[in-house]
This record gives sequence, C-alpha cells and structure tokens, in this order.
Amino acid sequence: MTFNKKEYNKKYRENHREELKNYLKKWEKNNPEKVKRYRKKHYLKNKEKINKKHKEYYQNNKIKRNKKIDEWQRKNPKKVKKYMKKYCQKNKGKRTKKSREYYQENKNNLGYKLKKNKYRRKKYQIDKNFNIMDKLRRRINYALTKYTETGKIMTSKQYGISYKAIIEYLEPFPEDYLISKSKYHIHHNKPLFTFDFINPDGSTNLEEVKKAWKPDNLKLVTQEEHKKIHRKLNHMELKNEILN
Repeated sequence: MTFNKKEYNKKYRENHREELKNYLKKWEKNNPEKVKRYRKKHYLKNKEKINKKHKEYYQNNKIKRNKKIDEWQRKNPKKVKKYMKKYCQKNKGKRTKKSREYYQENKNNLGYKLKKNKYRRKKYQIDKNFNIMDKLRRRINYALTKYTETGKIMTSKQYGISYKAIIEYLEPFPEDYLISKSKYHIHHNKPLFTFDFINPDGSTNLEEVKKAWKPDNLKLVTQEEHKKIHRKLNHMELKNEILN
C-alpha cells in the first residue's frame, strides 16, 4: 500500500484542527511583519479573485452586514467617535478635495437644495401645522425602519398613533425596503394638508392626528408612483379652481 501524503495531511488537519488553529494564531501574533508581507503578496497575486469574492459576499449579505455594523456602532459610541476623529484627521486633504469636486459637479442642484432646506427650516419655525406634519412623517418612517431592522415596534404615547396597527396594515414590506428606503414613500389617501393639526388655543389636535395616520389612510408606494399621484392631485386641484 502506497503512502498518500495528501490524504495523510488532510486527516491530520481534521484531527488536530483546534491545536493547529491556536498554533497559527500564536505564530501570527509573534510574526506580524511576516504575516503582513505574506498577505500583501497573496492579495497582489489574487487581487481580481479576492475583490470579486468580497463584492459577491457584500451583495449577498448587505442587509445582514449593515445590521451588524449598526449594532456595533450603537454598542461602541466611544470607539466610533475615536475612529471618526482619527479618520477625519488622516483624510482631511482628501475630504476637502472631494467636497470641492462634488460642489463643482453639483453646484446647480446644490443651490436649489440649499434654498429648499432654508425654506423648510423657516416654514418649520413659523407654521405649526407643517411642524407637526413633518415631525410625524419622520417618526413613522423611523418606526418602519426600526421594525424592518430589528423587529421591534415603537410606541407613540405623545400623539396616540398605533405603529403596530400601521405595520400590520402595510405588511408585507418589499424585500428591498431596508436597502432602498428612499425608493418607497408613505402615501396618505386623504392628503395631510387637508387636516388641521393645531387647535385654536395652539395645542395639538390629537383627533386629527389619529385620523391622518389611521392605517387605512396609508399606503406604501414607490417614489415614482407617489410623484404620479401628486401630479394627478395637483392637476385636479387646478381644474377645480378654474371651474369654481
């Protein structure tokens, strides 16, 4: 019977897996420069293959990976802060250059965005109805994101909105909802501007709030669908004004 070295090595590795693993860890710890050189050499030799493998893994585990990163960041705020400070100092010149390049490429759109944000901030301060409307819209979006990420359902004691009822009504959520949140909008069958969220004494009209965010008044649609609905509503409004 001939001696099969390959088969022998394979069996040896299987029978001494933990022992070899510990030895390798110890060796890597004692020889960091050799490990660094080997990894660099291995990466350069197999660059395309490694990058392809990493890209495929990232695409297949995007939600899982993002969830792990979010959890780690929540548990380690000091480490995140320290890392970000170090990263900003190290890449100060690069970030400034990128910011300048981005501004030059997008200055026409940025001007519009800055004006829009300025208008929204001003309206947020002077228009109480818009203030409540915008605040609740953000809260419901955050509640849906929290649920799709962790399965936890938030409560809204302040405004008396049942996130649980809304989630149960809107389910099932699209598979790519967590990855492409900006792709989906919550449409109100009866538009928000038709509700009066402020009482004459300046307090919040909770009854109107509950009606506006009642589950059967909500619908999860894509951004494109939402635009079409709004265009149709604006056209109907204009038609009614002309007729009246």
